Amino acid sequence: MHAAQRAERERAAYDEGLRRSRYNQIFRHTHYLYRQRRHVAVAEILRNVPHERVLEIGSTAWTLFLEQNGIRPAELTCINISERELGSGIAAAQHSHLKPHFKIMDAHALEMPDGSCDVVFGVSVLHHLSLEAALQEVRRVLKPSGLMIFAEPLDINPFGRLVRALTPRARTEDERPFRDDDLRIIDRFFECDRHFEQLLSVPLGIIAGLLFEHEDNRLTRAAFGLDEVLQRWFPQLGRYYRHVLLVGRARPTVLPAH
Repeated sequence: MHAAQRAERERAAYDEGLRRSRYNQIFRHTHYLYRQRRHVAVAEILRNVPHERVLEIGSTAWTLFLEQNGIRPAELTCINISERELGSGIAAAQHSHLKPHFKIMDAHALEMPDGSCDVVFGVSVLHHLSLEAALQEVRRVLKPSGLMIFAEPLDINPFGRLVRALTPRARTEDERPFRDDDLRIIDRFFECDRHFEQLLSVPLGIIAGLLFEHEDNRLTRAAFGLDEVLQRWFPQLGRYYRHVLLVGRARPTVLPAH
């Protein structure tokens, strides 16, 4: 019942509309280069795995992950709990080579057969959900060899936390960026590679937004380069980055909770 109630609160909040313009403006320069890298990384991943039947939990990330990368699944289903959000995806599909099937659906109770999907993906969606219930469903609908790809925010970056505190109307009541315990839950269900995004890129990107009009500038490039070096040399800093891209396959059995 908790998951269903949470889904209903999310639906109401998104149908009413969030006030995200200020939040997006503040972070505009921080994630620009990382989104370009994510675009390339996901394209390489998807081209090398089966992707005949694909599910997006959400309704707009397909334009970046699939359409712009020239990925053409035989069947693409995009779900959302909000009619307003689903409408954004439907509008985008009018100008797309892809023609997804759009459905109102609760991600805690996917209306899809077991083992029916090659890939399940989403961007900034799992942290809105009751995590274990959602992961159980993702695992259920994936084929044994299927792949999950999710990009999610983390809650430990101090500058990210500060901006969230200053923009409370940009998010829903139940939204909770991931912390260490959430990543441990994901590890119980899926064996994942983690690609962390944005450490110094957050404060320096915010400053760059005050100094430069275009997101690709010498300050954001310097921050991006430093972040990449730090992640290679000090991987333990990953938990302090602002986002993580999770790419994984379901474990044969769910590991017990610690």
